[in-house]
Amino acid sequence: MNKLKELWFWFWEDDSTPHGKIPPYTKQIVILLFVGGMICKLFEYLYQKKNYPLLNMSSFKNIVCLDLVLGQEIAQDHLFNMEIISKNLEDFNERFESDIMLSYEADDCLFEPLEEDDEHALWFCEGIPELLDFSQSSKCNDEKELDLYLENRSREMKYLYSPQLYEPYAKRYFDYAPIGFLTDESMDYIKYEMNNLLFGE
Repeated sequence: MNKLKELWFWFWEDDSTPHGKIPPYTKQIVILLFVGGMICKLFEYLYQKKNYPLLNMSSFKNIVCLDLVLGQEIAQDHLFNMEIISKNLEDFNERFESDIMLSYEADDCLFEPLEEDDEHALWFCEGIPELLDFSQSSKCNDEKELDLYLENRSREMKYLYSPQLYEPYAKRYFDYAPIGFLTDESMDYIKYEMNNLLFGE
């Protein structure tokens, strides 16, 4: 250890730095190395998510979580949240041919678009609280819960006054049911009733 210390001071030795003091810029260099390492980890994580989505089973497509990037342990309910939103966002992206990505803050259970001015991303995020509440309900497959979801969609449709509002709404919800937690029977029921709401007479 003493030898390493001598080499360190020898490397930084100058007329203005006594050997009993920390050489100049030491703290700054350590901080820069740490920050640089974290940035490299972040870019590596984003690259893996884009090109190798199955490489890390604790990562989720289109979701960036800094806690996962740093290798920190996350409670199971947070992993569940990200899994549900990831699956439904993937469906949304396919429908609108978009590439929306969201960040997730585990401390606040908050999803936010990486691009704040993306209207489609903001629209998707508006539905996240309801989607997570639905997924976390122990009775999510009960007819009452399914009908409540459909009632909310029916209520929203009353405000679709023009084709510019109706067409993207229909594109989002036609033949769609929340993904990742419902039984096949429940999903078929919602799809059938939702299609009738959109196009039934």
